[in-house]
Amino acid sequence: MGTATFLGADMMRRILRSIAVALVLGWGLGFSRQCEAQETESAGQQPGRGTLIVVVSPGGEPEFEELFRDWAESWRRAGEAGQLQTHLIGVDDSSTNDLDVLKETLATAQSEVNLPLWLVLLGHGTFDGRDTKFILRGPDLTIPQLTNMLASQQRPLAIIGAHSASGELIKELTGPNRVIVTATKSPSEVNFSHFGGFLIKALSAPTSDLDKDHQVSLLEGFLVASRMTQEFYEADGRLATEHALMDDSGDGTPVRAEDFRGIQPVDPEIADGARAHQWHVIPSDSERQLPAEIVQQRDALELKLAALRRQKGALGEEEYYRELEVILLDLARLMQSGPTPPANAP
Repeated sequence: MGTATFLGADMMRRILRSIAVALVLGWGLGFSRQCEAQETESAGQQPGRGTLIVVVSPGGEPEFEELFRDWAESWRRAGEAGQLQTHLIGVDDSSTNDLDVLKETLATAQSEVNLPLWLVLLGHGTFDGRDTKFILRGPDLTIPQLTNMLASQQRPLAIIGAHSASGELIKELTGPNRVIVTATKSPSEVNFSHFGGFLIKALSAPTSDLDKDHQVSLLEGFLVASRMTQEFYEADGRLATEHALMDDSGDGTPVRAEDFRGIQPVDPEIADGARAHQWHVIPSDSERQLPAEIVQQRDALELKLAALRRQKGALGEEEYYRELEVILLDLARLMQSGPTPPANAP
């Protein structure tokens, strides 16, 4: 047996031992998300996990008006079920200028620095060849305006452009600690978008839980909703006029659902997906019980793990497994310091 082969086998044994440690502790590599929650008095009683702002376009026609309100109501139910402070803009009769309401709501939301902020733009968008706008009651929302509103926002941010002509959002709003999902691949896809309805349906459906961790991530919702959108056009015998995109790496280079097999990128060099998989509108019971500081540290380690996997081809086998072992053990130790899983947890 050659030295290189021996070292590879030795490192493999070590990494398997690390995984065994993580399993014994009941955590690490996402195993924490598969544990059933302990029944405690505080379960489901924690204060808000973040903020959900859903901005709804006027329908323009009764059919769209009713559809948008149904979608917004689905977002509201999901947000409240997930213990998010939920705001709906554009669905009541108290405002004639939803742009000002959005500005005020986003300004207020800056106070919670560490908690996630979801911003959902639901409805109609336009593109005149130069400017992209999201339709509102009163003045419409332009991308430069939204960029300015979010410029000082320090919270982890998910922006969901669930409207036609939304593709330009990624180019203009991408950045660190941001996940951006758009219903279209470019501003020129201006036909009515069905993706927004499919997305909230996917995020609320247990069948969208692709990795079986008892919760549906934004990545999983994006993948399932993209498939549902494509199936809708195929069943109707029409050419698809919307193609959803996602960027969560901050590089401004978006990906489509076709770039993934399961929840893993087909190309190991694709940097997108890991952060979006950490976002959940409705978390599992075990996820709810984790303290915020544990969640933040775990998420950072999982992103580090995803980055290491992308470097696997450039690293030697021994170095890769050595670094992998360190991350796994850090995850295991971190999760051991959190709530203890029940004896019958998988």
